[in-house]
Amino acid sequence: MSHKLIAFICGLYVSGAVFALSTDKDQPIFIEADQAEIDDQRGVTIYRGDATITQGSLKINGNVVTIHFDVNQDITKVVAEGQPAKFKQKPDGGKPNQNAEARVMEFHTNNDTIILLGDAISWQGESKISADRIVYNTLQGKVIAESLDEDGEEASSSRVSIIIAPKKK
Repeated sequence: MSHKLIAFICGLYVSGAVFALSTDKDQPIFIEADQAEIDDQRGVTIYRGDATITQGSLKINGNVVTIHFDVNQDITKVVAEGQPAKFKQKPDGGKPNQNAEARVMEFHTNNDTIILLGDAISWQGESKISADRIVYNTLQGKVIAESLDEDGEEASSSRVSIIIAPKKK
């Protein structure tokens, strides 16, 4: 796993208002799972069974974690699947951990985007956003949250929920 992926994941949450622990990118990367399958021809490594990726304070858990590589062995995408898949990271400045859960999490390194799919929730302290689908574009500092039905169409019955906690004085 490259530092590019970790730097990408470190900067993922909420438009620069939250920064990952700056020392994480300098820490070794640990990957654990019950099984690992490496397919160099397809450029994919699949970790199955309580897969965990850890680097410093960053932690990603999933039943299955798939890492996609390009021809230069640079990571292009990481997909974590679980019931739910989980993300946690400590930011600088003593702020509460940034957390996320979803059935599927996609980390796209080519466009600095993370997509949380299925019962998606992201929170830091008491502030929280939940929806069927949450898309973070870290370059643009843009978040799109939407509720979808089983066909991926906009749902009329479920809603996006956002809680903004008051600033502590």
